[in-house]
Order: sequence, then C-alpha cells, then structure tokens
Amino acid sequence: MNEEIDLVNIERIDMKVIITDCDHDSIDIEKKVFKDAGMEVELKQAITEDEVIAQCQDAEIFIVQYAKITEKVMDNCPKLKYVVRYGVGVDTIDVPAATKHGIQIGNVPDYGMNEVADHAISLALAMVRKIVKMNAFTKAEKWDYTNSIPVHRFNQMTVGVIGLGRIGRNFAKKMNPILLQIIIFWIVTKYGIPFVDDEDEFRPRRLVHFDQGIDQSHAF
Repeated sequence: MNEEIDLVNIERIDMKVIITDCDHDSIDIEKKVFKDAGMEVELKQAITEDEVIAQCQDAEIFIVQYAKITEKVMDNCPKLKYVVRYGVGVDTIDVPAATKHGIQIGNVPDYGMNEVADHAISLALAMVRKIVKMNAFTKAEKWDYTNSIPVHRFNQMTVGVIGLGRIGRNFAKKMNPILLQIIIFWIVTKYGIPFVDDEDEFRPRRLVHFDQGIDQSHAF
C-alpha cells in the first residue's frame, strides 16, 4: 500500500480525479494541488456502492472520505487506478480486491496526528490538576483547595507512553519538557521488541516492558 501518490510521475496528467465524498468546508487545497499538477478534480457526494458507481464510473483516481470502495465498485469502475483515503485507516476500501484489480491504495498517515496528541495532553493535564473535579465541586459547593489534595507537579511525574507511532511520538515529544521522565512501554510480539532510535528526542526516557511500566508511571 502506497502512503502517497506522486502526482508528478503519474503516466498522464489528464487522468480524471473525483472526490467521492467530503464533509470539509472547502476543497480549495485539493484543487490547488491538482491544478499545480495540471489536473482537475471534481467533488461528488457519493457514499454508497450504488452512488459511487452511478456518479464516479469514469474516474481514474478516487479520493474518498466515507465512501465504501468495494469489489463491486471496482468491477463497475474499470478505469480506476488509484484510491486515496482522507485519513490513516483504509477500512472502507477492499484492499485484497484492489490488489486483484491492480488498483493502488494510498492514505494520509499523519492525519489527525497533532489533534489526537494535543487532546490526549489536554485530558492528561486536566486530570492531573483535577480541573473538572474542582470546577464541579466549586460550582456545587464552595472553593476548598483541600478537596483536590494531592495534586502533583508535572516536573515530578513519570508518564508512560504505550506505543511509539506517530501519535505516541508526537505526544511524548510535546510532554517531555514538562515531565520528570517519559517511560516508553514495549510489548514483546512475534516480531520482537519495537525499534526505538538511540538518538531519540525524548530525554530522559526509559524503555520498559508493559508489565513493569504500569507500576512505574503516574499516568499513561
């Protein structure tokens, strides 16, 4: 599965591109990208199999958000060569069928990476500072800081990160400056221990087994 399509190296620049469906406010960015590559893009709102077949049959490139690109769709869209999904997952696309039809699949591997990491950080900090609890207590009862005890300082805390993919790495990189240390959990699988770069930017950090990390982290 290709992570992205190099528009410059597509065999023709007049290939028909259809965005099957999209709930974004605009597709100005997409239009510019394809215009710069000498291509035009057309937006539909086709989500079901039948809608995609009826509205997108002559497309050679699909960009999809929620549309189901099944084998039935591929059978009825004989010109289709590429399917690119808005997002990381490709669960709306029948990948084995695409392989059989010689259709390349692409995704956006860093989609939502910052948003998910930022949200996780926000929830973690709110939890540690007991903001939600104290906000509700103060509104319902009175201000009494003793009701929040204990509240730990961030620079005295150890946070565990389970998995060091794009989101986990982004989270750890942003949290690292305010914490005592980052613990990276690893889980032994049939593939062995996950790779961690010796020059990792997370310092100080430790690589521990999942079972050990649970007892050594204030939060994870």
